[in-house]
Amino acid sequence: MVFVVDSSDRASIGDSQKALKNVLSDDNMKGIPLMVLANKKDLHNTMNIREVSNQLELPSYKDRAWQIQACSGLKGMGLQQAFLSVAKLIKKSREETRQWRYHCVRDT
Repeated sequence: MVFVVDSSDRASIGDSQKALKNVLSDDNMKGIPLMVLANKKDLHNTMNIREVSNQLELPSYKDRAWQIQACSGLKGMGLQQAFLSVAKLIKKSREETRQWRYHCVRDT
């Protein structure tokens, strides 16, 4: 899942955190990898990725792989790297799922 947040809008980061938590609490989202794009990197006085990560409570999501990437949708900065990382997250998630299924089958 890709979640985009406006890193220049400190006033609405709490709403973003609640929205993310709501989406990820759905049973269908269990274990789905998460990429957070902290958009508007090109502006001054934006939150850095550590601040965005803490505000969104990303470290509390222990049930999934997640990454955060600063980017600028307007200028295209960081987007290529972000989507390369998304591909890696998906591949890693699939491999872990396959290994889990293999162990379940072998243990029965």
